[in-house]
Amino acid sequence: MRNWYYTITIIISILLINSCASEERIHKRLNKKKLEVKEKFRSFKVSCAKNQDFSTFYSHEKTYYINAPFEDVWAAYTLLQPKEMWAGPLNKFQEAYSKTGKSGYIKKEEIAPTPSEGMVYELKLKIIRFLKIPVNFEVTELSKEKKVIEFTYGANNKSKGKQTLTFVPMDNYTLVVHHSYFKSGNKLRDKRLYPKFHEKCLNEFHNNVVSHIKLINL
Repeated sequence: MRNWYYTITIIISILLINSCASEERIHKRLNKKKLEVKEKFRSFKVSCAKNQDFSTFYSHEKTYYINAPFEDVWAAYTLLQPKEMWAGPLNKFQEAYSKTGKSGYIKKEEIAPTPSEGMVYELKLKIIRFLKIPVNFEVTELSKEKKVIEFTYGANNKSKGKQTLTFVPMDNYTLVVHHSYFKSGNKLRDKRLYPKFHEKCLNEFHNNVVSHIKLINL
């Protein structure tokens, strides 16, 4: 009986040691990846200036009716985790970088910063089954007073431009007007392909956020 006790004790000790070593390796890999994200976005630049003339850009606008008061809607759009905002299948959160905190974040982390000015996000867009492309953008304005959230595309994206979400409080509901400016230099892409796919991505994004409105205010 004593021999069995010692054998079991040794096995448990080995398993605990291996588990700790495995957790340490995972932790090191995560930290390495976060440092790589930090280095990747350290010199991130947006594709448009604040006073940009968008008269030569293509534009797209869609209004979303949300059956909830402004305070609840604003909370959802500013407090929800990025992996829940962009949960796929068309838009999927990959990584983020905080310009103010100088920190990188990856999708495997439990918590990543919610939208705030200076946050850079990278998503992976699923164009077709085997074609996925990365896109990144910066939150260049987030103002509860103005009721506006603005995303500006990164300079290295195929398309240059920005997206502006304007919140319009009504009696018992809220309108979110999503206006996009974009330009890639390819007329076929900008006139025919981009608008349709872009609207599908917007619909997915807004549906994801709206589905969490009641939960985020519990």
